[in-house]
Amino acid sequence: MLLKRGYCVMNTSKHQKTGGVFSSVKSIWLHLKHFLPAVRGNVGITFSLSMLPLVTLVGGGLDYSSAITMRQRLAHAIDSAALAVGRRPDISIQEAKAIADRAFNANLTEFKDMVTNALSVTVTPALITVKATASVPTDFLGLVGIDEINISVSNEVVRSNKKIELVLALDNTGSMNSNGKMTAMKSAAKDLVEILFNGEEQPEHVKIGLVPFSQTVNVGSQYKTASWIDSSGLSSINGENFSPKTDHFTLLNRTKNGSWRGCVEARPAPYDTTDAAATAAIPDTLFVPYFAPDEPDKGGSYPNKYLKDKVKGSAAKRQKNTKKYKNANVNNGGNSRGPNYLCSTPPVTPLINTKSTLISSINSFYAQGWTHIPLGLSWGWRVLSPGSPFTQGVSYDDEENVKAMVLLTDGANTIAPRNNHNKSYYTAYGYLAKARLGTTNKNQAVTILNQKTATLCENIKAAGIRLYTITFDLGNNNTIKNLMRNCATSPSMYFNSPTNAQLQSAFHTIAGDLSKLRLSK
Repeated sequence: MLLKRGYCVMNTSKHQKTGGVFSSVKSIWLHLKHFLPAVRGNVGITFSLSMLPLVTLVGGGLDYSSAITMRQRLAHAIDSAALAVGRRPDISIQEAKAIADRAFNANLTEFKDMVTNALSVTVTPALITVKATASVPTDFLGLVGIDEINISVSNEVVRSNKKIELVLALDNTGSMNSNGKMTAMKSAAKDLVEILFNGEEQPEHVKIGLVPFSQTVNVGSQYKTASWIDSSGLSSINGENFSPKTDHFTLLNRTKNGSWRGCVEARPAPYDTTDAAATAAIPDTLFVPYFAPDEPDKGGSYPNKYLKDKVKGSAAKRQKNTKKYKNANVNNGGNSRGPNYLCSTPPVTPLINTKSTLISSINSFYAQGWTHIPLGLSWGWRVLSPGSPFTQGVSYDDEENVKAMVLLTDGANTIAPRNNHNKSYYTAYGYLAKARLGTTNKNQAVTILNQKTATLCENIKAAGIRLYTITFDLGNNNTIKNLMRNCATSPSMYFNSPTNAQLQSAFHTIAGDLSKLRLSK
C-alpha cells in the first residue's frame, strides 16, 4: 500500500498571551520603556523605534522554527497513525479511530506545548485518510498580537494494488483432535479468508490455496491420468514393496473394486525438497500414487492387513506377494485398512478466489495420522509455483503479486514405529525398513526429516515466497520451535501459539501483515 503525506499548512492567530519566553521579552520591553525617556537626542529616538521590529523579526524566526519542528513531529505522528490503521483491514471505523488516536498520541508525549485537535479518520476499502490540526503557542510574535501558529497535516493511505497468492499448509494429524485444536484452527483459517476477501465472494486481488497434511498429502484423485503422476512404474520407488516389482495402479486394477483416493508418496531425494518439474525423462521426479501394502496375516504387530496371504514363508515374502490382489475386494476409505490406509486428509485446494469453496474445504479437515512437516512445505510450494503439478500461480518475477505461505504444526516430525519387519507404519516415505530417508533407525530418520524441513524452508524463501510459521500448543519442544522460528522469513513471522485464542490472534496478525503498507514520502 501507498501512504501519501499531504501538505502541511501553517497560519497565525492573534490572542493576548503571557508566559514562557514572552514574559522575559515583556520584562525587557518594560525596562526599555523606562530607559528610553532618559535618553536624549536622536540616538534615543532611533533606538526606541528599532527595538520592537528587531525583537519581533529575530524572535519571530525562532517561533516559526519551533513551529516547523512541531509540524515535522505532527507529520510523523500522522504517518504512524495511518500505518497503524492500514495494517488492520478487518476493523470498523470506531476501531480505526481508536487505533489512530493511540498511535498519534504516543508520538507526541514530549511536545506538551502543542495543542492538538481531534483526529479525522475515514476508511474505505481502497483509501484511508487521516487529518490533524494543532496550534503552537508563540513567545516573540505575541509582541505584535500573534499568540499561536496553527498547523494542519493530512495523509492518504492507498491500499496496495498488489495481488496476493497465499497457501495455508495446515497440520491435520491425529494430535489435532485434542484440546479443541482442530476446531480452533478451522475457525482461525476461516477468519483469515474472511479478512483477506473483505466481504467479497470472488475478489480479484487475492487467491488462497489449502494443503492439509499428515504423513501424506492428498492431491486429488482427478489427477490419476495427469502427466506428473507415475502411472507406469517409472520411479525407483513405485512398486518397491512387491515381488515381482509391480506398479501401484496395476495392482489396484487387479482388484475387483480398488480405487486410488488421491494421496501421493514423497519423491526420492533430492527431489522431495525441490520444485523440480515432473518429467518422465527423469523418472524420480514423477509423483508415485500412494499404495499401502497388505501386511502379513500372522506374526508381529501389523496394523494394515486386509487380504489373505495365500503363500507361506517369511513375513517379508508374504507381504510382497502380488497374486493376492487378483479379484480381491478392498476397502477404499482412508480410515479403513486397505491400499489407501491413512490417506485420510481432504484433497489439496489449488489457488482459487472463491470464498465459499475455501470455507467448505476448511470445514472438511480431518485429524488422523502422524506429522511429516516436509510434505506440507513441499506441496504448499508446489501450489504457489507457476509450474506443474498446479499451474494457477503467477510467475515468480511478477512484481504486482505477493506469494506467501502459512505453515502450522502442533507437533514435531514423527516416525511411528512398529515392532515388525517394516519397522513403522506406511507413510509417504514408505516403510522405515526401506530406508527411503537414508536410514532404518527411527531417531536418525526424525533428524533427517528435520533437516529436510530446514532445507525446504530455505528453498522456499529463496524463491521469493513469504513464509509464516506457527507452532500450535506444542508444549516445551524447543527443537521444533527453533526449527520453525528459523524457517520463517523473519523471526517476527514466527508465532508460538499455545492457546486457541492466541492462534486466532496470530492469523489476524498475518492477515494484517499481508495487507501492510509501502510508505512513499
